Amino acid sequence: PLLRQDASLLTDSECWCVRGWHQGAVQCPTLIIHGTADRVVACSHGRLLHARLPRPAAPLWLEGFGHNDLDGSPAYFERLREFVEELRRGMPAVADPRP
Repeated sequence: PLLRQDASLLTDSECWCVRGWHQGAVQCPTLIIHGTADRVVACSHGRLLHARLPRPAAPLWLEGFGHNDLDGSPAYFERLREFVEELRRGMPAVADPRP
C-alpha cells in the first residue's frame, strides 16, 4: 500500500491511480508493466488497474523489479515493442488470465 502524508497506509481502493481508472476514464488499449518488488506503488495497485481496464493488453509483471528500474529488464523493452506492434495491427493482445 501507499503512504498518506500523515504516514498512514492507503488501501488499494483509496489509491488515486485506482480510483480514476475504475470510473472508465481510459477507453484506449492500455498496457500495464509493473515491478513485483515496487516499494513506491505496490504491485497490487497495478493488478487492480489492469483488472479494471476496459481494453487491457497482456500485462508484464517483472519479478524482483522495483519502481524505477524496469528498464533494466530486456522483457520491458520487448513488451513495449510488442504492444506498439499490436496497436499498429489494431489488435492489442487480450490478457489471459487476469491477475
